[in-house]
Amino acid sequence: MKKGFLAAGVVLLLTLAIPLQAAAKVDFGLGIKGGVCRLNVKSDFPSWPEKSGLTPTFGIFAVVNLGPTFALQPELDYVRMGYVWWDYYLSVGKFVETYNYLQVPVLFKARLVRGGKIIPVVSAGPVLGILLSARVKIYDIDGVLAHEGDIKDLYRSVDLGAAFGAGVDILSGKLTFIVDVRYYLGLMDTDVSPDFAAKTAGLMVTGGIGF
Repeated sequence: MKKGFLAAGVVLLLTLAIPLQAAAKVDFGLGIKGGVCRLNVKSDFPSWPEKSGLTPTFGIFAVVNLGPTFALQPELDYVRMGYVWWDYYLSVGKFVETYNYLQVPVLFKARLVRGGKIIPVVSAGPVLGILLSARVKIYDIDGVLAHEGDIKDLYRSVDLGAAFGAGVDILSGKLTFIVDVRYYLGLMDTDVSPDFAAKTAGLMVTGGIGF
């Protein structure tokens, strides 16, 4: 866990240091964001019925404008993901697993038009995820909660993925209102077992205010 937070700090510092050294004058801003996501863990057991629901996400971000059309946007985001699956073979019933992550995206952002109050944007970049907690609830075939426990030791403490998004920046005086739709694709197995493969993936819809 300590290594994960250290890696997140290094990523942010390098992200901010590189453009500041490359340009004498850099337009820098901060902001807050929040929204919902439908992120789950896709396992390699297709015979198990699975589904995911809407979960919250919120965070802070910085915008380093490298010019009128390009910017670098590092973030610190709290993200909850999870899924529900049924084990009919063991007649256990329903499993509900939830995972809380601290994600550190470093996005390269391109503005598709110059000028105006409403500016469409696209973005892409790597995402470092740090697992904060993982829990499971197990219900029997009658829907009664039979067990609840911590399963963090079954999953890797660090996840690595990529994000691809599109949205709009709405300029209003000194404020920028941001709407973003993003797809996150996990690139590594989150499960520690060599016999079980699982990756995270899904959509995030957020709104924010930049200062």
